[in-house]
Amino acid sequence: MIAYKEIAQIKNARGVNPITGDYSYEENGRGYLYIDGVLLEKERPASQLVSVGEYTYAWYSYGCIEVYSGHTLLKVFKQKVRLLNGEAGAYIGHHTWDPKTLETGENILSVPDGQPLLAQNVPYRLYKMGEEIIGYRDFESKLSRLNSSGEALWTFDLPLRDSSSNDPDNLDHLEKVLGIAQGLLWICTRWFRLIALDLETGKPIRQFSGRVCIEDYSSNYTIIDSLRWCFFREAEKDIVLVSNWGICIINAATARIIKRYEFSEVDPYGRKAFDTLNAPQLYGEHLTFIAERHYALDGYRCAGIFDLKARKFYWIGDIISEEEPIGNHLIAEFPLQMAGDKLYIKDAESTLHIYQKQWRLYAQVNPQSEVISTAAQYITPAVSATPPPTEEDRPIPPFVISLCQKIPRLLPYLIILLLGMLIWHFRLDIFSPSHEHSTLASSLIITQDTKSQVVLLKEAPYFMRNRQRQIEEIFWSNISVDTLRRYPHYKVYYFLQTERLKDKVGEIGVIMREDSTYIYHMQLQSPGVGFDRIDHIFSAVSHYYSLQELYASKCEELGIKVDAKPCTSTSGSSTYDREHTNAHGLGSR
Repeated sequence: MIAYKEIAQIKNARGVNPITGDYSYEENGRGYLYIDGVLLEKERPASQLVSVGEYTYAWYSYGCIEVYSGHTLLKVFKQKVRLLNGEAGAYIGHHTWDPKTLETGENILSVPDGQPLLAQNVPYRLYKMGEEIIGYRDFESKLSRLNSSGEALWTFDLPLRDSSSNDPDNLDHLEKVLGIAQGLLWICTRWFRLIALDLETGKPIRQFSGRVCIEDYSSNYTIIDSLRWCFFREAEKDIVLVSNWGICIINAATARIIKRYEFSEVDPYGRKAFDTLNAPQLYGEHLTFIAERHYALDGYRCAGIFDLKARKFYWIGDIISEEEPIGNHLIAEFPLQMAGDKLYIKDAESTLHIYQKQWRLYAQVNPQSEVISTAAQYITPAVSATPPPTEEDRPIPPFVISLCQKIPRLLPYLIILLLGMLIWHFRLDIFSPSHEHSTLASSLIITQDTKSQVVLLKEAPYFMRNRQRQIEEIFWSNISVDTLRRYPHYKVYYFLQTERLKDKVGEIGVIMREDSTYIYHMQLQSPGVGFDRIDHIFSAVSHYYSLQELYASKCEELGIKVDAKPCTSTSGSSTYDREHTNAHGLGSR
């Protein structure tokens, strides 16, 4: 049996390279780089550490890259450079900007000699895939294959728009260029689409979708529930698709699905250990992830490893101690990285936790058959003069006979009683439940761009549709647009007001992406029918071009009058804000 034990903590960590065990951190306003067993002092800590062959790249957020061999510094690139994808080899990206013309350009530099790969800078974000160079125009959602002169050989328009949006420019965008196999260029998009393009022509050959938009059902997309995160394995020439519920593997050369299964099917016991999977990372046959325990109040406090070959959860454990008080930031919000017998993960306070594999040995036991055979030598069988009575020989008790005779007469009364009990039990689903709620004072978390809190409900219905209606009406009736704009990451958790605070109803989050579009996330926890909990999570994600569009859509859907709510307030006050002011002495920020 496998376990992992924490062996070290690094405060104020920034970058970590799990392949080598190197890391960077900040202390007393100075940066430090621990590389190849040597501690180096720097002006600032490195944001990323990446191994490329025998070299280690240290990238700094202000646009500088240092190249190391062991702990020896070989070369420094200072002019707006960035790391390319993992398969780019000894190349880095170089960004230019002309303050006079406001024109931007990008090129790829060779690390050994610093020479540009393209004859001219181009207005693309560049990706190097083997010998090929791929460029992408973000604002236009255009993908191109480039030659050595920087000219486009073909251009593919990401054609997909969300019909639910009135904005004609609401385009899908490139998430990642995955790789190339047998003349197919694979890409994945932000709207959970996987597309194989002909490398010579740029024409789409095969398209998959995770069912985000309605258009995908009527187009040439193959719907896959497991399409959420995409990983390209160069050696196997396949693509591993991961979702919260399962795995799908596609042959990158043939564009055909070769494996597909759910976690609950192959390892039901391991899947029941957590609710939500997030931030997966693929290391060969091992998939690492962070997860949210059942009814967890503070998010991702555990992590795990899934073995793709064995189709089993290799390990699931608590990364952050459960003894930590509610409301702190010690939660696993960063990917779990794996290398050899060690795991690396950062919490929300930028503390790097390092874990090492521990092997537990158990005493060897004999097989059960051998134990029974040995024990039988010392047991003398008992002899009975008369055989024991059989079931047919035993008489039926009189009260059982009497009860059977009365059942026909009592049946109508039993039916009426049962119906009354059902009506009482599901009264909150038949009639509207109370919207009375309060805010848990100790749960309020406010940072520069994040606000989260826990709302306690007096009562909640059992049916998922009614639960959704209740928490959405409470959320949108008590929130202002100014508050959502002030906090790009806004999340509210809803719990029933019980003594142990374990009955989670759901959660609502509004997240602003880098391109100023918005994600509306809603998750509901099913209580079954109230008699026995059924571990089922309903999760939905919607995309909106603007905050105003999101608010107007939800107000119209829920029948909320806009002019009567604080949504148009310029002061940023709301019911939630007033509650927090009373509890914490804080107003809207």
